[in-house]
Amino acid sequence: MLDQFINAGLRGKSETTVKTYRHALQRFSQHDSTILQAYREDKLRAVEGLYKD
Repeated sequence: MLDQFINAGLRGKSETTVKTYRHALQRFSQHDSTILQAYREDKLRAVEGLYKD
């Protein structure tokens, strides 16, 4: 899906520009996933803490 977006949105741009955008979007999506995972883990710990005796 990322490739489709990049190819359509950057059609006609230089190879360097396409590589730069691809790299930036890949890094952003990895970072975003890391933040979401940390958020889920934090929420899980909070819920688990509610049920500790």
